[in-house]
Amino acid sequence: MDRNLTHLWEFFHLYRNQLGYGLLAATVNALAHYKRKDSARDSFVDVLFCGAIGWGVDGFLRAHGMAPEGAVMAAAMIGYIGAQGISDLIRSKLGLGGNNGSAQNP
Repeated sequence: MDRNLTHLWEFFHLYRNQLGYGLLAATVNALAHYKRKDSARDSFVDVLFCGAIGWGVDGFLRAHGMAPEGAVMAAAMIGYIGAQGISDLIRSKLGLGGNNGSAQNP
């Protein structure tokens, strides 16, 4: 049992930066949903996805040759925009019919 806790501690120590970025993105997203008075059911999955996206922001910046010091700001932006906003942005950039936030009238 003690050895498993040691592995868990090593995991947290090894990925402490990524965990921090993910936690920051998830916290900012949760606060944005709280401000908009969204239901917990609607915001729960979005908060989890933002945390997962925030986890990889440091690696993404490094892979594209950018300074990893900007990861904190990028994680906060990811949390504020939200997973749905990021998905819509990528779809619109790729020409896949992303939603721009306005309802389409027939």
